[in-house]
Amino acid sequence: MVMRETDKADKKGNIDEIKQYRDARWVTPPEALWRIYGFDLSKNHPLKRKNSVFQVGRVISAHPAKGERYFLCVLLNNIAGSTSYKHLRTVDGMLLPSFHEVVERRGLIEEDNTLDECLTEATLFQMPSSLRRLFATILVFCEPHDVTGLWKKYYDTMSEDYNPNHPSPDLVQQMVLIDIRNMLQYMGKDIRSFPLLDIDHSYDDASHISREIFEEASVEQNPEDVLLCDSLNAEQRSAYDEIMAAICSKQEVNGDDNVRIPNEICVPYSGDAEKDLHTLIDIIFADLNANMADKVYITTRGGETVYHSFDSAVDDPHNYYPSEFLNSLTPNGLPPHVLKLKLGCPVILLRNIDPANGPCNGTRLVVRGFRRNTINAEIVVGQHAGKRVFLPRISLCPPDDEMFPFQFKRKQFPIRLSFAMTVNKSQGQTIPNVGVYLPAPVFSHGQLYVAMSRATSKTNIKILALSPDAEAQEEEAKKIEKKNAKKNVEGKI
Repeated sequence: MVMRETDKADKKGNIDEIKQYRDARWVTPPEALWRIYGFDLSKNHPLKRKNSVFQVGRVISAHPAKGERYFLCVLLNNIAGSTSYKHLRTVDGMLLPSFHEVVERRGLIEEDNTLDECLTEATLFQMPSSLRRLFATILVFCEPHDVTGLWKKYYDTMSEDYNPNHPSPDLVQQMVLIDIRNMLQYMGKDIRSFPLLDIDHSYDDASHISREIFEEASVEQNPEDVLLCDSLNAEQRSAYDEIMAAICSKQEVNGDDNVRIPNEICVPYSGDAEKDLHTLIDIIFADLNANMADKVYITTRGGETVYHSFDSAVDDPHNYYPSEFLNSLTPNGLPPHVLKLKLGCPVILLRNIDPANGPCNGTRLVVRGFRRNTINAEIVVGQHAGKRVFLPRISLCPPDDEMFPFQFKRKQFPIRLSFAMTVNKSQGQTIPNVGVYLPAPVFSHGQLYVAMSRATSKTNIKILALSPDAEAQEEEAKKIEKKNAKKNVEGKI
């Protein structure tokens, strides 16, 4: 609380009531933070509405064949606070002539040239290798109608890194085709199934050899790696023997075949799961509290970009399942209809795009750039850390066990925000600081091994494991606390 003597008059006998209001008052925590971060405290004029009448209406569904009526329905279901048709047709300060153009500009329906624009946007980053990978991804996952047209339009950009060192146009063309051929093979497809140019096998070192044999034969063995086991020094041999002894012993397993986790990597369970979870978060995200007083750290987050999915029910010519209903569905393993992202946010990949070269189901990425039809992301963990990938919208279908009475298809970027992940999703990744939260016993010892082996050392991992009856204990504690509070109130009365 901050108090000052503001009721004293000046030499002329005047009292500054404005200063009195500002200085002599109670400063609450929200207002204190508002002042610390330098936000405006005055001269804010809220919009006042006189004689406001609120009425709830019903938006009638429309068939896509109805044209402008259907596009108007889409806008009404997605744009809140519209005051007029003119307001609905205004995008970025520009008044568009039709509702059709508005929904296309806002990304609420799929345009005919989406894939073309996707590749155009990717060319702005000037990364030919990543552009070739994006082209292969589009061939496999996006069902393009004009493959030849896309090839002719973007061939020059996809070959930019080969042109300076190879003056022969035919050689450059064959190198680009062979590179795309190899990417398609990693994705389980054959380049001959697409209407592209034929590969001249005189340029191909791997012709008539299976991909697996060619890859293994291309690996160069390092003699030092082969003899590494025999070259351990005394200290390394001691560590190796200690690890092997711990693996072979049963000291960490009790009679019930339960694993005992070492105390130094455990967050002690106090009986309050919520409090202990906050303790785990504070340990893993240590820099968060250190930067709480930094205005730039707290307030600078960048603009939010929103991507809407294009949902459909296969073989539904009568529109029995309208788009607004399909948009409300979020089956397991699919991205949401409304995907909200910011630069630098962590995401997780939901599909195997190119497992041999990094992008696979469960890969952790950080968003580095946005376009309307392309997301530029960087792999942050594993042997492919630092590699940039372009992600297009792809068609996704839920697993068969969702039990929908129709075949549901969603076209969306195959990612989700990922500030945490399951043990299974973390498999194969190396994470600098690992926090493991186990509200229930892990299903098997293998899962515990996967979780603990994500860290690079014992000092970089903390585990919070609740007791099997933790939930029942907390419920009982809340009941006792409630009874005691009731008794205290009755005693005061």
